[in-house]
Amino acid sequence: MKTFTMGKQIKRRGVIVAFCAMVVLALIATLSFMPKTEARAEMSTNGLTFLNDSELKSQNFRYDVLAASHTSFIKLTNNVDNTKTSEGIMNYYHNTTDLYVLVPRSAPFSFEGFVFKDITVSRSGTPINFTHYNADYFAIHSSTYPDYITFTYNFEPIPVQLPDAPVKEGHHFVGWYYDEELTRPYNGEPIYADTTLYPKFEINTYTVTYDSNNGTAVNPATVNWNSAAPTPTPTRTGYNFVGWYTLAGMKYNGEAITSNVTLVARWEIKVFTVTFMTENSEVYATLQVEYGTRLVKAMEAANMLSYSVSTLQGVPVSKQSIITENAEVLVTELTDMEKVGNYIGTHEWIFWAVVGLLCALSVTSIVSITVAVKRGQ
Repeated sequence: MKTFTMGKQIKRRGVIVAFCAMVVLALIATLSFMPKTEARAEMSTNGLTFLNDSELKSQNFRYDVLAASHTSFIKLTNNVDNTKTSEGIMNYYHNTTDLYVLVPRSAPFSFEGFVFKDITVSRSGTPINFTHYNADYFAIHSSTYPDYITFTYNFEPIPVQLPDAPVKEGHHFVGWYYDEELTRPYNGEPIYADTTLYPKFEINTYTVTYDSNNGTAVNPATVNWNSAAPTPTPTRTGYNFVGWYTLAGMKYNGEAITSNVTLVARWEIKVFTVTFMTENSEVYATLQVEYGTRLVKAMEAANMLSYSVSTLQGVPVSKQSIITENAEVLVTELTDMEKVGNYIGTHEWIFWAVVGLLCALSVTSIVSITVAVKRGQ
């Protein structure tokens, strides 16, 4: 009896184990065939489905060359020559069954003189905003392409670098121009094609400063490079203008000006002739004297201090007169008393010494008289 009962229990337990195994196998099969939509966390934009970053990085996928049928709905082109290609497009099989199309973010085109800028995406000619989830690819689910999608890889020309500013002696560079007449200036616009630019120069100008050296003032002059400076003639009373000289003492003779410069006027004092005439209209002496010399100095040099001076018409002339031109004067010898007076007149210190002495004697006399009167009282 026990043996029979135990056999039944064993049989029952075997059925239970087999049933559980079948449930487990069914559960595994069910999970295997369940759609992966929630696990992929797909996102849709304008009807396009894109993979998230973690999905692209998963390990259960493989890349294959895109099947020929897929090139009909994805086009890769560019804005330079509008050529098309499918190079770089790949299939992505998730779990070997779910197909995605991967479009490269790096440009499959290259053009000399151009640099890749960005990508624009359009669907049946209508621009769309494409959100990518991988550093290398755009990902599109194969079930979402009822219309063809165009990826346009946009390039922009690399601007031409201008050379350093050209140099021209005696000139400064103004800028580049599009025309030889230099009427249309180039203002720094990017250059993407063969272009001819013409340099514009302006001649340098320099300032010439004039130091008239006590003569009449002369305004500064502005002259072009390699040109001669103007040489105006200033005036100065009693002097002859000799010319303009540089600060280094070199006479300026119209040499080309290549920098700012200062010119200094040089003068030569005028010399006049004084002729001393006697009453008999004979020439007593002739003397050369500089402008500004007093007549008395000229007479002293000619040993004629003992003579009176007048014009040829007899009008007295002061010996303190300043000579400013050629002159003829009449001289007459003085009497003894006149000589004394003339001597004192020409030696003023004697006059003032005598005056001082007389004052001192007067004061002494007054003091002596005052003392004597007080004693007499």
